[in-house]
Amino acid sequence: TDVTPPNTTGLNVTQVESDVQGNFVNITVNVTDNLASSERVSQVLANITFPNSSWFTVRMTNGSNGGNTYNYSYNTTTQDLHGTYNVTIIANDTSNNINNTIKTTYTVTDRVKPNITALNITQPAGPAQGNSYNITVNITDNIASNERISQVWTNITAPNGSTTSYRMTNGSSGG
Repeated sequence: TDVTPPNTTGLNVTQVESDVQGNFVNITVNVTDNLASSERVSQVLANITFPNSSWFTVRMTNGSNGGNTYNYSYNTTTQDLHGTYNVTIIANDTSNNINNTIKTTYTVTDRVKPNITALNITQPAGPAQGNSYNITVNITDNIASNERISQVWTNITAPNGSTTSYRMTNGSSGG
């Protein structure tokens, strides 16, 4: 009776162009079974956990030539979360022995700047000196989540050339 799980080695994640959203990710791992036959490995899965702890599992392939190297490749998108992704390999042999001990991480970086639109300045009490101003702006990020905008600042330049920065707050609409 076979009670030995498959052996997993050489786990590697390659990000061909860079770690920026919208680029190619290639995951490879070598998997062998103690009975020295590649047919003994029944399946190899990659469990990929996102920075927000959600996850998905995909079946890795070992190509048309068979062999011991298994692969999964995909393209990240500009909607993919910024942060560290965890990869756990799950190798199963035909005797249902499982090895899920090999792990690694890779990073996806958000380098898309937020989009600023609809700048509006109003003077509710009129334009007299000393009156307040309301400055509103719509800001969106490539990832559809309001939590992605962490800070908004406005710079006010006076007629004498001096500049003052103010941190803006999220208005009553909440988003």
